Amino acid sequence: MKSQSGFLKFIIRFGFLAKGAVYLAVGLLALQVAGFGGETGDTKGALEEIGRRPFGGTLLVILAVGLLHYSAWKFVEAFKDPENVGKGLRVLYGASGFLHIYLAYMAARTVLSGLGVMGGGKSGDQSAQSGTSWLMSQGFGRWLVGAVGVVAFGISISQLLVGYRAKFREKLALRDMHAWEKIAVITLGRMGFCARALLIALVGLFLVQAAVNSDSDNAGGMAKALATLLEQPFGPWLLGATAAGLIAHGLFTWAMMRYRDLGGDG
Repeated sequence: MKSQSGFLKFIIRFGFLAKGAVYLAVGLLALQVAGFGGETGDTKGALEEIGRRPFGGTLLVILAVGLLHYSAWKFVEAFKDPENVGKGLRVLYGASGFLHIYLAYMAARTVLSGLGVMGGGKSGDQSAQSGTSWLMSQGFGRWLVGAVGVVAFGISISQLLVGYRAKFREKLALRDMHAWEKIAVITLGRMGFCARALLIALVGLFLVQAAVNSDSDNAGGMAKALATLLEQPFGPWLLGATAAGLIAHGLFTWAMMRYRDLGGDG
């Protein structure tokens, strides 16, 4: 890819730091539930857990800033297309940019709610249900919700293929990596993308069920997806494996801080 400026490289790497931390937090919480029981959490729950730790407020502010950096990079990918990925992926990069702005807002809101300035806000499941309810109130609402669910299935398949084929290798500075580093990073990437694919597919399934049943309560986010895994036969093992995948994706994202090919000496 084209070499990026030093400042943009800093933005990208700081963004990877924040994104990886969020995945690690969610994965560790899910792993704890798989081993010891309790309620599954989503990104909001993970941020609240971070906030309860020593210096948690400071960590959340750093996360919020880092997530804004990551969203800025995604918008650069969407509008400038430095890697010549084409229109389809550029749309997804733009959507990812808005998603990470929302995550940054959630981190900031968690800090402010701890200070008594703002309320805690909705969970991921509540947000999904309210958003689904609004969509279903529009013309052809059920079809719109169903279409979004089908799109989620498509994204999950693409994530699964990325993991299976390890297509993310194209974005790694393989020339700078030892053999064991390549094996470790590629293994983490495959595990992470497969876990993400499973969760996105479940969210898509919830949306299709909501459309078929005309009931927005059927919709749900990551917390409901993790809880659904726990309810299946061998649920703790399924949840534990998915949690390990989320942790792997967090570690993979951190590895991208070092090994993402940003051009030049990157």
